[in-house]
Amino acid sequence: MTTPSASSTAKGSQVEAMKLIVATFSVVVLIGLVLGAYFLMRAAREQPRALVSNPQAKTVTIHIEGMTCASCVARVKKTLHAIEGVTAVEVSLAQRAAHVSYREAKVSSERLAAAINDLGYRAGTPVAEETR
Repeated sequence: MTTPSASSTAKGSQVEAMKLIVATFSVVVLIGLVLGAYFLMRAAREQPRALVSNPQAKTVTIHIEGMTCASCVARVKKTLHAIEGVTAVEVSLAQRAAHVSYREAKVSSERLAAAINDLGYRAGTPVAEETR
């Protein structure tokens, strides 16, 4: 049979262990938030590379609402790459936009936006970029 003082000591040890677990978890979450914010800010500062290397290609920027993670970015990129006539695709989660280079003779910018909408995201009106 345990004595009252032994029982309170055991409960005190359990409380201290729980405090340690909560503190450790809080530190891990905080580190994750700080690293996530750092990489998001770093990505937002980066400028997209020029995509057009083919003089017959046209490049548009399509703003996309609804992307929330890297899987969304990969899904949009894979879908756009699969369209005949698309020559290059860059999708930025930080900028919530896709930069797409394509051959106008094969596909229209409206078709690109429709493909994004078909995925469940909301594509803005494609805006032509100046080629260099």
